[in-house]
Amino acid sequence: MQAGYGANKLCCSWKAIPADFFSMLVSPAQKWLADFLILAAIWGLSFLFMRMAAVELGPRPTTAF
Repeated sequence: MQAGYGANKLCCSWKAIPADFFSMLVSPAQKWLADFLILAAIWGLSFLFMRMAAVELGPRPTTAF
């Protein structure tokens, strides 16, 4: 049994969208800012977790970890 016209149309219309279409929606400055904020959150949380671990485990196990 063949797919109907609507299924074929959906398949072919998706192929018409360029691969970099979604990257064109976001400016390079927005990409840079998002990457910077994610990196800042990871960097800052690592210090927070070390401070929490030092209280719970002590300084030597935290340093060894």
